[in-house]
Amino acid sequence: MIPARILLVDDQPENLKAIVSLFDRSAGRYEIYQTTLAVQALEIAREEQPDLVITDWDMPSMDGIELIEALKADPLTEDIPVIMCTGVMTSSTNLQTALEAGAADYIRKPVDAVELVARTQTMLRMGEMIHRIKEQNHALRHSYAILEEMSRTDPLTRLSNRRHLEERLAEAKSKADRTHDPFSVILCDLDRFKRFNDRHGHDCGDRILIEVGALLTDTARGYDHVGRWGGEEFLLVLPQTDGAGGSVVAEKIRTAVAEHPFVYDDVRLSVTLTLGVCEYTPGTTVEACIARADEALYSGKANGRNRVEVGERL
Repeated sequence: MIPARILLVDDQPENLKAIVSLFDRSAGRYEIYQTTLAVQALEIAREEQPDLVITDWDMPSMDGIELIEALKADPLTEDIPVIMCTGVMTSSTNLQTALEAGAADYIRKPVDAVELVARTQTMLRMGEMIHRIKEQNHALRHSYAILEEMSRTDPLTRLSNRRHLEERLAEAKSKADRTHDPFSVILCDLDRFKRFNDRHGHDCGDRILIEVGALLTDTARGYDHVGRWGGEEFLLVLPQTDGAGGSVVAEKIRTAVAEHPFVYDDVRLSVTLTLGVCEYTPGTTVEACIARADEALYSGKANGRNRVEVGERL
């Protein structure tokens, strides 16, 4: 069994010796740290992380109440249970003062061995419960963060999914309506994507989507937002960018994809994108902006594919 670590604080060495002797009766159950200085007790608590602190109230320089308040104010020691051990705590007012400072329990002097062990065991169990609850809360927060990330991420490309893109579009619209700062969207569609699945299988199609997603991320600017809109379509949200600037970004993306050496099963594949660009018009809707980008995209398809078309603003 791992011994519980207990920090004793009392400015009278004889008091420390008396309490240590009571703990010594339970050989091997406790590891005792002791000090006559509250300031030193703070250092020990931070470094050793004891399972319990038992402190006297009436001490010079820093008394027991101030020690408890300092322990509770420090994230490293705030969860350590503290027992106030004193001969001056004779009134309910004093008890309330100690509890409000953060003491979990108290023992009156002279200390009774049975009471000391009983209250110590109770506080140690409480400290263990607090530790477990914090661990569980941390695990729950971590799990929630993972689930939240999964709910916004396309499982294949690891880009933002449609839900996350719609959130970013709503944010961009709100800012544009408020400040009239421009933003544009680029809608991208893989040209003749079905033939890759038909000729080489869906694994080939998946690999192309993953590689194209990575190229979009690498080619876009750091503050642009890239995601998979659905199927073989990708969408980019370009903050602080008008239609002309969006066209420049789209052309860089088109070139990067067209020049990238896509290979599957030692076969070189010709992969291209057609892209539609549209600048958002403040006071209209995101849906209207995307519809214009979609119209521009299909105009590009009709005009030969592997090209960038800019849609008209409303």
